[in-house]
Amino acid sequence: SIGAHGFAGFSPPQAGLWGRSNIAVYGDMEADITDNLTAGFAVRYEDFESFGDTTNYKLAVRYVFTEDLSARASFSTGFRAPTPGQDNVTKVSTRTVDGELQQSGQIPAGNAIAQALGAEVLKPEGAKNISIGSVWNVTEELTITADWFRITMEDRIGLTGLTDITALAATDAQFDSIACPNAKAADSSLAVCLQEIGVPGAADLAQVQFYTNDFATTTTGFDIVASMDVDLGEIGDGNFAIAWNHTKTEVDDAGSEVSRNKVVDLENYNPHDRATFTYNHFIGDWRLLARVSYYADWVEAGWSDDPSGAGTNYTIDCQNTNDPDVNRDNCYSGASLLDLEASYTFNDNYSITVGASNALNKDAPLDIDNHDNTYSGSGTIYTNTSPWGFDGAFYYVRVRATF
Repeated sequence: SIGAHGFAGFSPPQAGLWGRSNIAVYGDMEADITDNLTAGFAVRYEDFESFGDTTNYKLAVRYVFTEDLSARASFSTGFRAPTPGQDNVTKVSTRTVDGELQQSGQIPAGNAIAQALGAEVLKPEGAKNISIGSVWNVTEELTITADWFRITMEDRIGLTGLTDITALAATDAQFDSIACPNAKAADSSLAVCLQEIGVPGAADLAQVQFYTNDFATTTTGFDIVASMDVDLGEIGDGNFAIAWNHTKTEVDDAGSEVSRNKVVDLENYNPHDRATFTYNHFIGDWRLLARVSYYADWVEAGWSDDPSGAGTNYTIDCQNTNDPDVNRDNCYSGASLLDLEASYTFNDNYSITVGASNALNKDAPLDIDNHDNTYSGSGTIYTNTSPWGFDGAFYYVRVRATF
């Protein structure tokens, strides 16, 4: 392994061609049970070459109370099969660990050494979904929709934490069944054994990781959207729209292979709340838009050394009372962004639009660990976990013609 690339690409010995066949049959039906009640049912059966079959279904109902008020609900099951890439990928990359460059490898879960370290052959993720909502036409001008949802997932696929293999030898008892005679005869490290059984570039690895079905989550949330039209007389017409989403994921169960930081990220990596307030104004051939987008706080745990251990038992420490200079949780504050747009239509067939996304050029937060080279990291200025990106303002002109 040579060069200074974090990931130098796939070498020819790592390349391969993998495939999988599957066959499925599905059907759905929908009917008006009464004048007010509509129900639908769908079912899907699928058989995979690699892991077997699965059957999933969905039941949905809608009930109309009045012309202005209706409710809806659904329940469904689902799955996500592991991809051939997740089943077979092998790669080597360079990471910074305690300020030192180390070679880390990702190996397939079906690899014999991965299984000796606790891996199992990947199986599908499973999900159950329930949602309940309503639509209320409060007046001719005002409409409100509200939906609540809950998604439970089991056997979720994710990368394990990095396992240090520098102190493991090919002759250790847990690797007795691994056929790497040359490495064992030389009493070599486990990394040499890995290379001997077909992991290219593994001889100088310090750490390995692999995909695993090792945790379950529950995601709950709601969406509320309100839209109101207004007549402003001679100065035109307007439309106000307010949308608020709250989504929170909780890790119900995490196996020993799922690191504490992975759990923190699953639960806190994305802001739990996002809201938008949009106003469109129409006057003659003009359309004017202003939108404010709000993002709540979030946490990125990539550098934490929280001693509370793996799994769901953790505390978030933004200051890191263990060592205030390094390895804290990275806690970022949310922000509001402004978008503006003006459009003019002429001859009914042509329009020109001038706009700005993130018009006030709101930067992403500075990367806590990297931006001032105070801590060991990648040297980036802005955190790449920002939900609005780090590109700043985007200004544009768009011309449209309809024939």
